[in-house]
Amino acid sequence: MPIVTFTDARGADGASNWLRKVYPLYLHDLSEFGAAYELMPNGTWEPDYLPYWLEQPFCLPLVAFADQVPVGFAFVGQPPFPHMSPSCDFRLCEFFVLRRHRRTGFGRNIALALFSKMRGVWELVVLPRNTAAAQFWRVVLPLASSESSPESNDATGIHFAFSNRATSKSR
Repeated sequence: MPIVTFTDARGADGASNWLRKVYPLYLHDLSEFGAAYELMPNGTWEPDYLPYWLEQPFCLPLVAFADQVPVGFAFVGQPPFPHMSPSCDFRLCEFFVLRRHRRTGFGRNIALALFSKMRGVWELVVLPRNTAAAQFWRVVLPLASSESSPESNDATGIHFAFSNRATSKSR
């Protein structure tokens, strides 16, 4: 499997340009699951939160590379990110892998590389109708930590929380 690396999209022009072009594909995917994104008559998606992710110091927009080729992204909030639980160190808010790389192990490797790079207490929420994503996290999170909390559900989605402060399990 290729080596996974990350680049902060705010510091690299190539990564930022790639992210700006690929982000609409992510919004298109989310729209299938009832997310509040709408394609406008001019061909843009609204709302567009990408500028927020690229401008706020507590947001970490990471482009994931496999053998130096961009294959996805992860948006991580860190304190004082306003949309995370106070007990958490990180909130994984957005996670995207290009379709041609899905169900090949890339997503799992990207997630595990991210969690290995950033240790602490994590949370993430999956849209209620995105059952494939929920199943993905049910498989991946036990690989990242032995300290997972039970998932919970509410109107906003399926909530996952875990800690990887200690060394993660062998893969």
